[in-house]
This record gives sequence, structure tokens and C-alpha cells, in this order.
Amino acid sequence: MILFAYRILTFFSHLSRKLIGAHKVKNEEVWKAQSGRYLERLPDKKSYVEHQGRMKTLLLGKWFGKELPASYNSCEVISIYNAMVSEGVIGNVLAEEQGGGAHPDFPALLAAFEKKGLALNGFFGASPASVEKYLKKNGYATRRLNGEKRVLESLPEMEEGCRTWIVTFQNNRDRLRDQVHTMCINRQGREFILHNDYSGGKNFSRYRSLGDVMLGYNEGKAKVISLIGVKKG
Repeated sequence: MILFAYRILTFFSHLSRKLIGAHKVKNEEVWKAQSGRYLERLPDKKSYVEHQGRMKTLLLGKWFGKELPASYNSCEVISIYNAMVSEGVIGNVLAEEQGGGAHPDFPALLAAFEKKGLALNGFFGASPASVEKYLKKNGYATRRLNGEKRVLESLPEMEEGCRTWIVTFQNNRDRLRDQVHTMCINRQGREFILHNDYSGGKNFSRYRSLGDVMLGYNEGKAKVISLIGVKKG
């Protein structure tokens, strides 16, 4: 039901080129000055976005005349950013990190979803289908499973075939008003890192397996909606 609603709401999104351009200029300025506040360097020596709650001056979408802060609705875009970091950046969404090396251009990712992919102009973020479509378009191989039963049944093969995943949860299976959250998971050594995990005030969490993530997020109150395996193409 949630995925179907996302699909419908994506059709009712339209932002003007002027607004998208203005947001991109603003977001580039903010990202250049403040990206260090949003990123964490982890043991694999890569920097991931872990602090969505601090993104109050980055913009993504507009609803009833109000520009929406990325702190509210950018988790799907953040999950793409972190998956690209995990797998290695390919395609055209590149920026040079200080000290060398390529990493995703976050303002460009925000702009790409403002052009196409947001649900109801960003009021409901973006759908897992839009996330997968964007990754495929930019050269990544993906496999998406929908529904808790199918995801849990397929965990062994999903864990074996990938080192990077994007998961969408209903934060509380008993209360839809608690909304949904999309995050990147990647395997680092023997640990499975759940990035941008804001449950319990965390920024990222460590688990022993992909199944532990599915059953343990938000103290086990959540329900998995979608799981996408991601590989560098």
C-alpha cells in the first residue's frame, strides 16, 4: 500500500526550472561551507552522510509555498549518496574531495530528484522505485525486493550477492504516522553499518548481519518495506 501510494504521488510532483536552479545554487554554497557537519569518516576510510538532522539550510522541494529543508525529506537522496560512496562513484555525478578522490556531488543529487523523482514535490521524500531507477540510470546494478515477507525470505541470497543495500522501513509497524525512513547499509569487515540511522538519536549503527538490521532497527518496532541490493556496474 505504501509503495503504491509513493508511485501515485510521484506523478503529482512538478517544480519549476527556476526553483530547481535557485535551490542548486543555494545548496552548492551550503555544501561547500558545511559538508563537514553532515559527514562521518568511518573505518573503511570513506566519508558517509550521517547527520540528516543538521541539514536545515539545504533545500529539497517545495510544498504549499514553503521550501522544504533536506533535514525533513532527503533520506532517499542520502541513501543514494552513501551507496555510491560504498561502491565507488561512477557516472556523471562527481565532485573532487579535498585531498583528492571522487565522491558524489550531493547538491547535484538533490537537483536531480527535484527534476524527477520526488513524491508530492518532496513532502513525502522519494519512493524506493525512484531510488532504484536513479541508480540504474547512473550505471549501478540493482535488485529490489518489496514487502517484509519476501525480503526476510531472501536475506541469505541478498547478503551473499552484495556488500551495499538500500532499505526503506516503516518506522513503526503499528503507527503509520511515524512515517518511513530510507537508509544505506554496507558491509565493512564483519560488520553491517546502517548509515543515517536517526532512531534513538544515533547517526549510524553496527549490526552482525543483514537480518539483524531488518529485525533490530528502531528497537524492532519497524517494518521493512523495500530492500535494494546495489553493485557497481
